[in-house]
Amino acid sequence: MKKSTFRSDTNYKIIKEIIKHYGFKNIFFCPYIINTKAKEKFNYLYKFAEENGRRFEMLYGIEIEKDYSISEEIDSDFWMPDEKEALKAMSIKYFEKYFAGNGYLYMDFTTENPQRSTPFGFKNGGLAIVLYSNCPNNSLPIIWSNDGGWVPLFLRHERYIKRIKK
Repeated sequence: MKKSTFRSDTNYKIIKEIIKHYGFKNIFFCPYIINTKAKEKFNYLYKFAEENGRRFEMLYGIEIEKDYSISEEIDSDFWMPDEKEALKAMSIKYFEKYFAGNGYLYMDFTTENPQRSTPFGFKNGGLAIVLYSNCPNNSLPIIWSNDGGWVPLFLRHERYIKRIKK
């Protein structure tokens, strides 16, 4: 993976700034839920904190493993192969019809262009997950997006959406 496609998310940037600029000896990050990709990214903060004379600790409730993603090209104990392929096909079909031209920035890590839209959600997450408080943007857009006239089952309450002007 090229460095240019490895983008920091908001929490990662904030924690890195706290480590760099504040005198806290111990920094704890306690997300309720984290996916494996995000967890791997946060692993860089352990060494960064140590290099800055700090201790970083991440305590989370639930880890969503790569098995739960339909976009991962791995055998999964969660999805039956035919179910996974059917959900991928449905996601692509409705994404092309409703969402593809509407300017979401999903940062698809499978391309050189980090602003390419993807039918599998932010950072190509491919998750079919809904939380009680909101629907993560790395879940499938067919679950949460109301763009292009689509009526979702679980409308995501956007807080940080970015649009591309076409």
